[in-house]
Amino acid sequence: MHKTLNPKRQKSQEGSNVPSPDFSARDAPSSLEGFPISQASVVKAWELLGKYNLWKLLHKKEQFSEKK
Repeated sequence: MHKTLNPKRQKSQEGSNVPSPDFSARDAPSSLEGFPISQASVVKAWELLGKYNLWKLLHKKEQFSEKK
């Protein structure tokens, strides 16, 4: 596992002056596979975010109906 990480580390050090948006857009999909974050935890985070947004939306609707 360390052998696969070392080349990427060297790349990021060499291209440290590369703007971060460009770096993340180019390397995020391929490098994400090496991270210990499981797909399930990412899905769970998106579900929680969706539930929170839904709750905010419903809460706004309740406030709107109370004004009438």
